[in-house]
Amino acid sequence: MKKLKFDIIIIGGGIMGLSTLYHLVSKTNLKVALVEKSRLGSGSTNKSGGFVRSFHTKRREIDWSIDTLNFLRDHKSQVDFNPIGSLFMTNLLTKNVIESLVDTISKKGENINLLQRNEFNEFIPNLVVSEDRHIISEPNAGYADPLRTCLLYAELSKRNGAYIFECAEVKDIILDDKLCVYIDGIELITEAVHVSVGAWSSSLLKKVGLSSEVFSKGIQADTFYVDNNEFSNFCLLDSETDIYTRPYGPNQQLIGSATEFFNIKMDAYDKPDERQCQKTLSKLNNIFEVDIKSLTPIGGRVGFDGYNQEMRGKIYQSDIFPGISVSEGWSGAGFKLAHGAGKSASKIILESLHYYA
Repeated sequence: MKKLKFDIIIIGGGIMGLSTLYHLVSKTNLKVALVEKSRLGSGSTNKSGGFVRSFHTKRREIDWSIDTLNFLRDHKSQVDFNPIGSLFMTNLLTKNVIESLVDTISKKGENINLLQRNEFNEFIPNLVVSEDRHIISEPNAGYADPLRTCLLYAELSKRNGAYIFECAEVKDIILDDKLCVYIDGIELITEAVHVSVGAWSSSLLKKVGLSSEVFSKGIQADTFYVDNNEFSNFCLLDSETDIYTRPYGPNQQLIGSATEFFNIKMDAYDKPDERQCQKTLSKLNNIFEVDIKSLTPIGGRVGFDGYNQEMRGKIYQSDIFPGISVSEGWSGAGFKLAHGAGKSASKIILESLHYYA
């Protein structure tokens, strides 16, 4: 069996794993490899709608999302970043809380504001207005292509000396007198392993006797042929209904909402569910005055991601095996946080090696 030595091995070639790889090789001269069982970005990342915005309720996520937005802006053409603007609607936060968050984000350089009620129809003419609904506008946010972003991270990382193994499934991880990752015919010897495999986190961590709170959950966003006059030319997300929508092409709209498909069979989950599509359209009428019968379904995106009860991603180092760190549970929201979260993950990994860049 061929043996190769690396300082760090990242398992998982989605947006989080590749962002972490990029940060590691950009700031150190360590020998780092990434292992992906399929093609880069082929998992939940490739099914993402690519939405990016700065508005979040946690300060850490605000910082991560701004880092991500700035990276996408710096590489606009490579990642197909479209700053068409973002509208985030919520009735779950008070006006005072929103104003405080908007002020914090604005001071970090983002163009963001809380719309006044008399401005609502300027942005969304057919909006169904409720008394407790607030809308946060970010004119410079929007969406990017998750797969192209993954491939950019990979290319930039390889220029800095990173090794990438595609179609290389991890067969085993052995923690003995040394830390070894086994792929087909190769033993990878390393000082640190970082696990970033989305919904597969639980099954992979079992190989080393570690548990995970992550469970799989289906994601579905359908594409519709629409009358463009019925939809605003913005990315729009509504926290009450979990509806998200954005332009997808000429007279096309990507429309999705949270599913209730838990603990799915991941190897066989690749077909849209008509019930989910109808459920999404029913929710849509709670936001817009839209003739649902005029929307013609023409495909969509079906996938899954790793979720946890908090619906928030976590980055942590194992208490049992200090050489292993984990990034998991991004709950369908990883893309908009990826650049900042990858930077944080790289810091945790380097600290475990007592390496301070």
